[in-house]
Amino acid sequence: MSNKVSAASRNEARVFLATIFLVILLIVTVGASLSFGAVAMTPEQLWLAIWRQGEQLYQTILWDLRLPRTIAAILVGAALGMSGALLQGMLRNGLADPFLLGISAGAGLVAIAMFSLGIFLAWIPLAAWVGGVLTTVIVYFLAKTGDGISVERLILGGVAVSAMFGSIQSVLLLLTEDGRIQTALNWLTHILHQP
Repeated sequence: MSNKVSAASRNEARVFLATIFLVILLIVTVGASLSFGAVAMTPEQLWLAIWRQGEQLYQTILWDLRLPRTIAAILVGAALGMSGALLQGMLRNGLADPFLLGISAGAGLVAIAMFSLGIFLAWIPLAAWVGGVLTTVIVYFLAKTGDGISVERLILGGVAVSAMFGSIQSVLLLLTEDGRIQTALNWLTHILHQP
């Protein structure tokens, strides 16, 4: 019993130390993000700009440019981390990712189709998101059994849907003119396939 208590207290201490370390790292990273750029700020200039004192240029750079960008980066990073943790927890697999379930393939298929046809190019990010959501629904229904969802069927369905959508993407790319192919591949490389 005492071994379980000491192991639990060691685990709590480890989590507490990791949390403190990550909070300090976050503060340092935010400070660096706010300080460096085309116009670098010293810590003193940054501190004055935070309290809306000092030179107006530094206040404008901080409050209108760098702070919104940094807050957006923190929120997006937190959302991506949470979605990854939820996906890995749901599949009970630490290696699970959107490629495994075909979500990225569905989003990519919609984007490639729109690039190939040259239609609604301004709406591609939204359409790719809708494609990912619809792919998730398809894979979900493939995995549904009488008493719930089978994780094995979910993974196998995702791999099958991913392979099918990947082959359709390849056919569309082969039938598309060269200029649009390069644009589509650049979009896929920079948006969908970032780790």
